Amino acid sequence: MIGVCDLEYPAFAAWIEEHKPAGCEVINTHQDIDWLVKHQEMLFPKDSAAAGRWFSIVQHRAQREYFKAHELDVIILGRRRADGNYVGRNSNIYTDGKGVTRFSPLAAWKHEHILAYIHYHQLPLPPIYGWKNGYLCGTHPWPARHRPPPPPGPPPANGRAASRTAGVRSTISTPASSLRRLKRSTVLAPS
Repeated sequence: MIGVCDLEYPAFAAWIEEHKPAGCEVINTHQDIDWLVKHQEMLFPKDSAAAGRWFSIVQHRAQREYFKAHELDVIILGRRRADGNYVGRNSNIYTDGKGVTRFSPLAAWKHEHILAYIHYHQLPLPPIYGWKNGYLCGTHPWPARHRPPPPPGPPPANGRAASRTAGVRSTISTPASSLRRLKRSTVLAPS
């Protein structure tokens, strides 16, 4: 299974549909632009705690739905410590407070192990890895990207801050109005 929301990059969503293994279920938790307008603190999180909420809202929720729907004893994930993921205390298995047991057999794999596996098995990479900063951002909903640091120097004279993340450039004066404009006029894709 893979957990997604309506805020995925369109190219990544298309890649998932084209390359998912037979039997892989895509579980959409349906956060969209309207949801983001109501939860503006989730737009380009300022810290790891806010960024971690994205993981809980999308991936953990989708994993929990899959786990319950299929009456599983354990769900096997590709989570790794090298990516900063929690995989269990002194192990690679844990059960959360909602009764979902997660096992991460790749927990100790380094980046080189993953890249070697992809190379030797000739697996296609999602398009984000060919985009500027793709290896830094990874595959997650575009607004879940960390807020980039401000550019050096004094703030802009007009009081508006420009942000850039994973190839998306936007000028944000009031997040709600910017998100509404984005919803009406922009297809999110890398520049």
